[in-house]
Amino acid sequence: MKTFKIASQNSKADKMRISDSWFGALLAVPALIVVIVFILYPLSYNLYVGFFQHSLSSPDKFVGLGNYTDLLGDRLFWLGLKKSFIYMLGSTAFVFTIGLIQAHVLSRLGGKRGSTAYRLGTVVVWSIPLIIAGLFWASMFNEEIGIINYILDIIGTGAIPWQSDPNWALFSVIIADAWRRIPFMAVLVLAGLEGIPNELYEAAYIDGADKWDTFRNISLPMNRFAIMKGTVLSAMFSFRAVSVVFAMTMGGPYKGTYVEALYLFRNVYSYLKFGTAAAIGVYILLFICMFAGPVLIYLVKEGAT
Repeated sequence: MKTFKIASQNSKADKMRISDSWFGALLAVPALIVVIVFILYPLSYNLYVGFFQHSLSSPDKFVGLGNYTDLLGDRLFWLGLKKSFIYMLGSTAFVFTIGLIQAHVLSRLGGKRGSTAYRLGTVVVWSIPLIIAGLFWASMFNEEIGIINYILDIIGTGAIPWQSDPNWALFSVIIADAWRRIPFMAVLVLAGLEGIPNELYEAAYIDGADKWDTFRNISLPMNRFAIMKGTVLSAMFSFRAVSVVFAMTMGGPYKGTYVEALYLFRNVYSYLKFGTAAAIGVYILLFICMFAGPVLIYLVKEGAT
């Protein structure tokens, strides 16, 4: 009789576990649908389009890897790739440095007077659409009426050809892109800083450490995952960015800001080369996976996501 009761209880427990498993799977269905509809399907369709030569006047022609191999011999493709890497490295460097400083300033302010307004201002900048940010900075960097050249004239350095010199134009779009992305980095790092116990800082100060020592030995090591996530995400966003460049320079002057994403944009909307554009999109994804993939895998292994 006792054996029968134990067997019955085990059977009920097994049924409950099966029921819980089905319930958990059911809860995951909406997320799975979102992944399929918004990620897997567009990605699969993009891969499919990349194997065809599309024309509005004739049926689609299957070209296999033709679009991909043609791009490898395309000067504009390599130019765009070069500009994208410079753009990404420059923007990410600014985002990393200033975002880190801003996060520590916000952390030090705590509940002091003005801290709420400062935090609000940070979030407001983050909420501005990239195309609007580009238009704003285009007016700031205007060679004739822009406030930046006006200030440079006042301090005696002279005006800078932001819109007519390729190198200065690239620098200006990097500044604009970084300005828009710095708040993201600051908020991410700030969240990590606020998770560090104050007792660690207090103990360090008692032992004679200064602010630089606590930053180097406590803040950075204990917040490294947040910093890594913010840096790699900023790099990914910058590498595929097009809105700021389109709003400020449209790739000029002399293709000085002709990033890869803008070349993709041109192939779609100016040249109607959908197969070529799809192939460019795949290359962009591959390059992002090459530099971001190892970092993201490391973060997942360390349980930092």
